[in-house]
Amino acid sequence: MPGIHWAVQVASVSNEKTAEKLMQDLSVPGWKPYTTRRDGRIRVFLGPFSTRSEAKASMDELASKKALKGFVLRYSEPEASSK
Repeated sequence: MPGIHWAVQVASVSNEKTAEKLMQDLSVPGWKPYTTRRDGRIRVFLGPFSTRSEAKASMDELASKKALKGFVLRYSEPEASSK
């Protein structure tokens, strides 16, 4: 769909240090990690991706390379820029 972008939510954590460590672990070529905050939680994402299939491929790569599960959802612009 034109104009729609996708992201992979990797985690939702309450601890800032945990989120920062995960962001460092995900900072590899080809992955663009970012965070958002909502309801007292820090959510860690990869993206945005142009297509849902690109997001799904990154989610599958995440599972095989980092043993992390995630899920694909529509990308929303972060309210504040990530660290």
